[in-house]
Amino acid sequence: MRCMALALFAGLSLTAAVVVGCAGAEKGSHLNTRPDEHRSGSGAVPRPTNAPALAATAVARTEKFISPISGSLGKNLFTPALPGAVTSDGKIGAASALDQAIAGAAQDRVIIRTVDMRLTVSGVQAAVESISRLAGASGGWVVSSAVTSPRNGAISVRVPAGRVDSVAEELRRMSVEPAFESSTSRDFTEEFVDNQSALKNLRAQEGALRALFLKAEKIEDAIRVQAEISKVTGQIENLEGRTNFLSQSAAFSLINITLTAASRPIAVDAGQDVAVGVGDRVQFKAVFPDVPEIDSWQVTWDFGDGSGPVTVTRTAPRAGSGDRVSAPVSYNYYDDANSPYIVTVKVTGTGGAGVIEGTDTLIATVGRIPVIELFVSSPLVTEEGKIVELEAAFTRPEALDSLEYTWEFGDGSASETGVLAAGVTAVKTAHVYPNHRPAPYTAVLTLKGKSHAGTAGAQGRVQVSVIEGEAWVIGGWSASDTGRDAVRTLSAAGQGLLVAGIWLAVLSPLWLAAVGIGWVLLRRERRARAARALRALTPSADANTAPPASR
Repeated sequence: MRCMALALFAGLSLTAAVVVGCAGAEKGSHLNTRPDEHRSGSGAVPRPTNAPALAATAVARTEKFISPISGSLGKNLFTPALPGAVTSDGKIGAASALDQAIAGAAQDRVIIRTVDMRLTVSGVQAAVESISRLAGASGGWVVSSAVTSPRNGAISVRVPAGRVDSVAEELRRMSVEPAFESSTSRDFTEEFVDNQSALKNLRAQEGALRALFLKAEKIEDAIRVQAEISKVTGQIENLEGRTNFLSQSAAFSLINITLTAASRPIAVDAGQDVAVGVGDRVQFKAVFPDVPEIDSWQVTWDFGDGSGPVTVTRTAPRAGSGDRVSAPVSYNYYDDANSPYIVTVKVTGTGGAGVIEGTDTLIATVGRIPVIELFVSSPLVTEEGKIVELEAAFTRPEALDSLEYTWEFGDGSASETGVLAAGVTAVKTAHVYPNHRPAPYTAVLTLKGKSHAGTAGAQGRVQVSVIEGEAWVIGGWSASDTGRDAVRTLSAAGQGLLVAGIWLAVLSPLWLAAVGIGWVLLRRERRARAARALRALTPSADANTAPPASR
């Protein structure tokens, strides 16, 4: 009996091999050359075929002894009776309807179409909800969706292949600007037919193995046959999954939509045109409306010299004006070769009110600012209440359009301002200082001239000492002068005494040492004199007291 089982297994294996060979020959007779993928823009593409119905027909199974398994579109699939395949009763089956279905698949194409669109919409979140409703109403569903910011989002949907064009038209109407659209069609007919042929062969092997399993008399033979059945069943399930995917993809086209929120325009004021010297610093700031429900602002400056944009996010409302102003941006132009430069500012706001944008430009003229050389008068001395003349000379470059001067006298009086006529290179003025003071006054002359590169300027200073004026004088004598002289003399005497006292205090050690030395020397001298006087008196005293000479 074991020999009989092995012989039967070998025969079935040979039969399965013959079936595979016949199926391969049959596939070669039904397949056409694989066409290239069809790609187009927003125009028409090949019409999707009735692939799901074809798949359902192609995978119908007719074996009685095999339990049904899930097939495409939710139908039950059965192993067909194939030419040369062993059926449950051990006979060779005739050609089934699957042959005609596979032959038809070579003519009806399996086309999978994908459409990519970019839409500009009023609101991203509202557009995602509208597209979801449109997909459901068309018999499709949402594959994925995401809203990454108030300005950006994306959604992918699948809709029936026959309605993809009408759905795309509805999506175009949602866009407030011309929509970008691309369509891709791929032909999977060859793979679909290959899968069907492979399924037919695998199911034939599965039927033969199940028949052999039922006739096996030993456990080890049954285990080996069951292992082969499991392997074949796994291959069938993989092919059925791929076939179902192709069928569903051909029946429902994929539409990928990228969404961008449309921006509302606002008026932006970049400020007046500026003129600046090479290397000098210039500041820019923008003014724009303060729109409610806008949470964040971006102000981007392009200075026009290729240095790259600079973006600031700090803005502040202007009280009582309804406007906002951006934080100032400082910039230095170091080249005037391409002057003037076009400065562009772009303001973008996002928030609950959507997206708003606005731009403005100004002209920045960069050049070499002329230099004014200024020479003021030497320090002056004047009496209080008298007129003093101040004057200055300067160089006047030809590039200056106009020249203004301003005198500030330093005594709190009003300054003097004027415009110098063309060709004038000196400026004079007169002023009266009403009060004297010990420290001199500082008079300042400021020159400003306009040029194509900016404002040229120069500044000079002159010291003015103001003394007291003369009082009334009678007969050449002035009480105030006399009193002033007396005070000055007394002040000088007191100052001399004070200086002498300070010197005495500082040099006191030396004076004390000198006095001490003098006192010591004086005492020594007195002692020496006393000693000399005593010696002078001693001989006469000796002579009076000496004994008389012998006779």
